[in-house]
Amino acid sequence: LTVFAFSSENWHRPRAEVTLVLKLIDRSVQAELETLLLEGVRLRFIGDLSRLPSEMAARLEAAASRRPEHQRLLLCVAISYGGRQEMAPPARE
Repeated sequence: LTVFAFSSENWHRPRAEVTLVLKLIDRSVQAELETLLLEGVRLRFIGDLSRLPSEMAARLEAAASRRPEHQRLLLCVAISYGGRQEMAPPARE
């Protein structure tokens, strides 16, 4: 299952709004991680994570490295991800 949490186009929004949304994502992952693992959910983060604050990126990486004992679902969270990101490299070639 893939959920789109933060589009690459969202970087153009006001700085305060971007900061708030990123904090919400970060806090939600940290608050729900143990429950997700107990329910058999493995997390994966996709997109341009290099644009995230380094501390947040490290926490997300740590969360993604955790594995449930019996995986029932892979939850992909798309952050800083968009269609343009997928189309640009092939278009340049």
